[in-house]
Amino acid sequence: MNATVLAAETQESHTETIAQSSTVQPKGRYLQRGGCSITPYNGYVRVNGYTDAFDDVSELTVKLSLLKEISSNCWIEVWSDTATEYNTFHAAYPATYVTVDRGYNYKIEATHTVKNAGLTETNYSETNRVYVN
Repeated sequence: MNATVLAAETQESHTETIAQSSTVQPKGRYLQRGGCSITPYNGYVRVNGYTDAFDDVSELTVKLSLLKEISSNCWIEVWSDTATEYNTFHAAYPATYVTVDRGYNYKIEATHTVKNAGLTETNYSETNRVYVN
């Protein structure tokens, strides 16, 4: 499926709730926390995520993967992207609108990675599923 990404300035009124993941607990020496969220709209979803370190590190990344449920608990990746920052303590994937097929459940899986002083630490977060009309 080809996904269309819309600018974050695009706004549409909606009554759906945001399905947001729990914050990743600290794991290791540098990785402090991370999280992701997804908000359903009619025909598209709004996604974002972040990774935080305890202090400035060489590299931080947050990778977002948008998954579509094609049958009961069977998910396929339909979109992904990564934000990377250097020599700082925060990396954010900004709010982005992705066009999706209507009538399906979607969720975000995020990978949070910190690299510093030859050490790589990784952890994961995930949203609950949301239904897109």
